[in-house]
Amino acid sequence: MDLYMKENAQAKLDDTDITMLKHIQAEGRISNSKLSEKVNLSETPCWRRWKRLEDEGYISEYSAVLNRKKLGFTMVGFTQVTLSSHEVESTDAFEAFVAATEWIPMCHCTAGGADYIVQVSSPGIWMSTTTAFTSCVG
Repeated sequence: MDLYMKENAQAKLDDTDITMLKHIQAEGRISNSKLSEKVNLSETPCWRRWKRLEDEGYISEYSAVLNRKKLGFTMVGFTQVTLSSHEVESTDAFEAFVAATEWIPMCHCTAGGADYIVQVSSPGIWMSTTTAFTSCVG
């Protein structure tokens, strides 16, 4: 990963930047004080680098990983979806359905036999996703 990041970061990142990104990615709520200790910088230069990494788009957002079990979603599965039509209206309708559906935490467009791979999450072992998908895209 280090070599890949260095080669593909438009030559703007040095080793300290990459180390900072690793720490921020692993612990998004890390304080500037703690990060500065981990990368051997004083707090002000650390903050300036962190701010530059945000401003230049190397850090696009911060998020939280929720505990699905605590929230009642104990089952997680994956399904492949093949649309009957690849017209823009069909793909837009399907993607809008996915974006609005709370039990679909993740969906990826794929190449090959299926158009999408969809992660579904539910409170129990049985959930009728076929009906929901069929009614969504016809």
